[in-house]
Amino acid sequence: MAQQHPTSRNYAQAAARAHGPSLRAWLGPWPRRMPVPAAPLQAADRQDVSALFRPVLGLGLTVILSLLALPNAHAQLIGTTAGTGTQDATAKTKPSSKFPLSGEVRMSPSMAAGTLTTNDYARRPGLDLILGYRVGLALPADFTLSVSQLITKNLVTNADSGAARPYDTVMGDIAVGMNWSLRHDDAQGKHVPVELPGGFRLGAGLSLTLPTSRSSRYQNKYTALSPSLSLSRPRLFSGHLSLAYSVGVVKNFNRTTNAGIESSDGTALARPTGPELLGTQVLTSSVNTSFAIRNLVSASASFDDHWSLSVMYLLLNNFKYYDAPCDQYTSIHATCGRGRSDTQVGIVSLGYDFDGHTSLSLNALTASPPFSADNKSYRFPLFDFRSTTDNYSSVSAEVQFAF
Repeated sequence: MAQQHPTSRNYAQAAARAHGPSLRAWLGPWPRRMPVPAAPLQAADRQDVSALFRPVLGLGLTVILSLLALPNAHAQLIGTTAGTGTQDATAKTKPSSKFPLSGEVRMSPSMAAGTLTTNDYARRPGLDLILGYRVGLALPADFTLSVSQLITKNLVTNADSGAARPYDTVMGDIAVGMNWSLRHDDAQGKHVPVELPGGFRLGAGLSLTLPTSRSSRYQNKYTALSPSLSLSRPRLFSGHLSLAYSVGVVKNFNRTTNAGIESSDGTALARPTGPELLGTQVLTSSVNTSFAIRNLVSASASFDDHWSLSVMYLLLNNFKYYDAPCDQYTSIHATCGRGRSDTQVGIVSLGYDFDGHTSLSLNALTASPPFSADNKSYRFPLFDFRSTTDNYSSVSAEVQFAF
């Protein structure tokens, strides 16, 4: 099976922080190129103008629901005598009993590993400035609603930096998440997580993507839904180590099976009556991802009240809309069936917490195919030492403020 890498290093920055307790960000599948004919999901003459307004309407509905739920959530939390926080590493950003809102803002300059190459002919510099935010609201029945987004400013560009335009500012998709953890009231009246045999904890989540990014519009994406289940084991070794595992499915909802370019751009050719022409768009050979399966394993160690070290490994199995059957013209070297691409993401993060609100971290991020180009050797997931100039890896410094 041929492996393909993400089209953008900016996507890797967003994807790699997904689900991690201290690696906060957002995940969504990315289109991979596959030379197959276009296959519209709907009639070729349909022009879905309403798709442009769905992100705005979805965000407005989320805000309205949050405001409606705020009085009840606030009243219930005020009535809880012991509060809702727990004595673990995530308690500092949990909503308090008097203020059900939590959130964080962060800034992270990120440098591609190819920038450090000493060979002038092979060097491929890349530098981005990433801004992010997340807002959470505590709801009744142990639910938490969150809204998050990334904004990337390209500072130094090269041929494969992923920036559509040099020095571009890219708005990411808005992720709306609903998380739930199993909790109960203990003997002291504290509302604490339920611990299974062995000290394990269960959790569940559901995220909705609002397609505000340029890449989602290129994919003709309506939205994406992602349910997930998590199993964690906190407070190992006298509370210094926490382990977590999460499995989830991402289902994309696209208007077409292939990504589309506006015919007025003049960047794609189409026959006047060809199936690749869909209204004002020309469908490309880039097949959209129908669904993806993701598995994530993370470990976080705290040395004292300030220093911590986190390691995360994420494996994404992306499956396309298009199913390519074998026929008499198929090469013996081709793999038939549904299009698929695999991506692994690894992060190592060393963090320092100043006062429970302000923190600084140094991160090494790698997003690459699990195997080499010939599929004969496995790539080290935490840093790409064998092909540094491919910019699979990047290093960054992140400043974060949480309330």
